[in-house]
Amino acid sequence: MISLIIPIWNEEGNIKRFIEEIEKYLSYEEYEIIFVADPCTDKTLKIVRSFCKINKNIKLIVMSRRFGQPMAILAGLNASSGDCAIVMDVDLQNPPSLLPKMLELWRQGSKVVLPRLRRRFGESPLRSLVAKQAYKLIDKFSEIKMPRNVSDFRLLDRKVIDQVNFMEERHGFLRGMVAYAGYKVTFIDFDRPPRFSGK
Repeated sequence: MISLIIPIWNEEGNIKRFIEEIEKYLSYEEYEIIFVADPCTDKTLKIVRSFCKINKNIKLIVMSRRFGQPMAILAGLNASSGDCAIVMDVDLQNPPSLLPKMLELWRQGSKVVLPRLRRRFGESPLRSLVAKQAYKLIDKFSEIKMPRNVSDFRLLDRKVIDQVNFMEERHGFLRGMVAYAGYKVTFIDFDRPPRFSGK
């Protein structure tokens, strides 16, 4: 069983296409899609609920208030039942086409598979600069060295999921938590496309 953990907020233009892409690349797998939503102001929840009615593999968790993406991811991991979990965004900037390769590496023994960015299409140079400086600052004060050019898009083996859940963190910095867990990481390099829809 593969669990897909998908944090969402106001993503009405991306849900249908995302599900189509997942079904294309995981058609031969047993999987669940766990959407975790902060309360939305558009039609996102209505659209996801309509898919839940016709596909038992699709589940929805709605947070009681706006907790943000990090806590939504942790809620999804806590609810997951898969032998591994893949955390990804719904806007298709995390390409579903990478999923078969990620699963192949996991089945070969990798406990953490991290897609690593070569190029970022649709992202401002200022944001890239801020991210680079932030990681330098984290490294200065932390004993754990953070992988560069990665996001929360990742595959985690059940052993890693259980360890992350056991930490019971309330700040939800998944990248730091996974790095702290200490498992060997396998990287896949990719070019990140722009968002399919929305901002």
